[in-house]
Amino acid sequence: MTFSTVYLADFPYLYYNAGMRIADKLTLVRICYAPVFLVFYLLANSESPAFVWFSTHSFIILLILTILLALVEFTDYLDGNIARKLKQVSDTGKLLDPFADALLHITTFFCFTYSRYMPPILFMIIFYREFGMIFLRMQTIKNGVAIAARPGGKLKTVFYIVAGFWTLAVNIYEKSGGWSIPCSDYFPVIAIILFSICALLALISFIDYIVHFAIGIKK
Repeated sequence: MTFSTVYLADFPYLYYNAGMRIADKLTLVRICYAPVFLVFYLLANSESPAFVWFSTHSFIILLILTILLALVEFTDYLDGNIARKLKQVSDTGKLLDPFADALLHITTFFCFTYSRYMPPILFMIIFYREFGMIFLRMQTIKNGVAIAARPGGKLKTVFYIVAGFWTLAVNIYEKSGGWSIPCSDYFPVIAIILFSICALLALISFIDYIVHFAIGIKK
């Protein structure tokens, strides 16, 4: 067996070689960036003396993380469009893409919970929803039904992104020091409101998926 025919255990159609689907490569970018974001965000917001260098440079670290996150989030738009344009849409991609989204957003939301911008109860609601959806997709795939994105799921993702970038902006503002913006005390409150909307949309869209794909689940 050569290197070009080594398959992923859970994704038999996704292989490590030059012929790997471009859309799937873009999806893997989100998966790879999630732990990078986790490590450097926690270091930037750490209060431990052992990581004082990171805390003193937290403004620039958070700024870089935000720019990279924007680029990584853009891959979510690119991979779907490229897959459709090159006719590379597959059940593997339909499973891998939402998994990458869930991993990235759960990671960023965990970080925001750590830094006390996001209430733990809202994080847990979203956490359970996302992993419930992963189980749902695996179950329907096993039954020969692929769950495509629903409008409610897309709207939920939009609010995930808005809440994430808003919170990063608030975090960057608080680390900047010298700036003074009127009503800035309400910025964290707005973040909580956005996260509350995210949790609500997560639950509503989850119910919508269960109802819409009930046949695929019961097969």
